[in-house]
Amino acid sequence: MSAHEFRDDDNGYLEWRAKYPDGYVINIHQSYSPIDAHLHDASCSTLIAPIEGGLKLTNQYVKVCGETLAEVEEWAAEWAADRVSEAIPPCGICRKVGARGAKLCSKCLSYELSATGRCPSCDED
Repeated sequence: MSAHEFRDDDNGYLEWRAKYPDGYVINIHQSYSPIDAHLHDASCSTLIAPIEGGLKLTNQYVKVCGETLAEVEEWAAEWAADRVSEAIPPCGICRKVGARGAKLCSKCLSYELSATGRCPSCDED
């Protein structure tokens, strides 16, 4: 499977999110300007807030979605090769990483997630 781009297709994007809640999303302006583009977890609060607010999701910003991180990274590499030399940065909320490069908990932003993706503070075993 490869990354799928949702442009002016809110229903398709919402169906994809429901099917792949653990997937990845590049949120990028419809002109493909990398200035405010970011890589997100599909469950990122910054992507959910517009859904809950009833806003349009895929008109001003295109959603490039992949079930795996490799799928969206491949899209970004192919896309960027023709347009810019800089990588699409990770979201500072859902993709925040600690000093050792491990992803931090998106709830408390205090603890690095274990290999299972659980936070020692927020998640119960």
